[in-house]
Amino acid sequence: MGSTRIRFYQTHNGPCPYRSSGDWNNLAFQTQSLSEDAYGSLLDLGFRRSGFSVYHPICSGCSSCIPIRVRTDTFKPRKANAGLCKKTRI
Repeated sequence: MGSTRIRFYQTHNGPCPYRSSGDWNNLAFQTQSLSEDAYGSLLDLGFRRSGFSVYHPICSGCSSCIPIRVRTDTFKPRKANAGLCKKTRI
């Protein structure tokens, strides 16, 4: 199996969109192609993707923007989720 070298860089994106104080920083890399398995593994590690940029929030001492993954094929809403489901229907 071959290996690929990835060049990571850090971004400073300005004020945090989740908190009133603090800055928003990412660890990122650029890619034009990514296998489905590699993409899934990166999502499991908390990475996100926007176009060719793959990034992970690295804000010091904060976890306000840590993503969660919901398996839509096995998710069964409970009664407590009914209000949220009504609000998000298009």
